[in-house]
Order: sequence, then C-alpha cells, then structure tokens
Amino acid sequence: MATTLSYTDIDTTSFSSIKPRISNVLVTTSAYLASGATTVSTSGGYIKITGLFFAAGEQVILKTVGTKTSALATSVTVVSSTQLNVQLPASTTGTKLLFVVGADGAPAGTTITYA
Repeated sequence: MATTLSYTDIDTTSFSSIKPRISNVLVTTSAYLASGATTVSTSGGYIKITGLFFAAGEQVILKTVGTKTSALATSVTVVSSTQLNVQLPASTTGTKLLFVVGADGAPAGTTITYA
C-alpha cells in the first residue's frame, strides 16, 4: 500500500536551502482580512502572502522597477510555512518588485502595484 505525502507532511525546518515560493499576494486590512483592493495605497498598507516554505527570519523587500531604490517591509509575521502577514511602507505610485528572502538568502519574487 503506497502512502502519499503532501508538502505539509514534510518537516522542512532542516532544509535550509529550500527556496520560499509565492503563490498569491492579497491586499488586506490591518487585521489581514481581504480588503477588496487590488493595489496598495502610497501611504503604505497590508498584504497577506501565501506560498510554500516560509520560515522564521523571512524578509520582504520592495524594489521600484527601473531604479535602484528598495525598501524593507515595515513588519513581517510568519503565520505558518504557507503564510506571511506583511505591513508595507509608504512608497511612490507604480509597480514594485516584491521579494521574499529566506534566512539563507534564497529569494522568491512577484510584483505589486502602489496607487
């Protein structure tokens, strides 16, 4: 009889080189509930990132497309290995590259828009 394991059945804490993966970014309220918005306010905001292999020590970095400007998220809470709650800083209007960087430096990236 074969046993099927999902990623949630595997203890990934001993694999420091596993790269985090982003599957979705949701703009939320400060309570991390869906806000219905599709962009982050230029005064800052909150997002929920879902994916795989998130662990303690994750950083979220925003880089303005076409520039050398980057900023760290105001706060990052690792809710589970599949969810991060993130408070974003104020920024200018436009598309940003959003990176989740693991404690070992392995990045995962996507984009997000400030408006």
